[in-house]
Amino acid sequence: GRLPKSQVLVPMMLGGQVFGIVDLFHMEREEAFSAADVRLLETIAASAVVALENARLVAETQQALERQTATAEILQVIARSPDSVEPVFSAIVDCARRLLHGFSATLFRVQGNRLKAVATTQASQEV
Repeated sequence: GRLPKSQVLVPMMLGGQVFGIVDLFHMEREEAFSAADVRLLETIAASAVVALENARLVAETQQALERQTATAEILQVIARSPDSVEPVFSAIVDCARRLLHGFSATLFRVQGNRLKAVATTQASQEV
């Protein structure tokens, strides 16, 4: 190819960090973009960064909630099973597999010089 006759590159920045660049070009006209066009593109780029940051914060909050929920589930099992560790181990592997999107999880205990599987999840159907 041909090279554009006009091009404007605007950084997508937040807090001094560059998250990307918006590239706008015109193949036919030189000086196709006015100062007002550049300001509008800067506003669009700033809005895109805000949207990216909001999506990141929502995902981070969701992950924190999932971790807290998993911890609460394990604590509830501990409270319901003060004399038995098996339900606790099962809750731990179930929460770990679900929270970390694993295919399966197993908890092993050391017995002498060997490891013994004491809790295993079913394999996940998730791909």
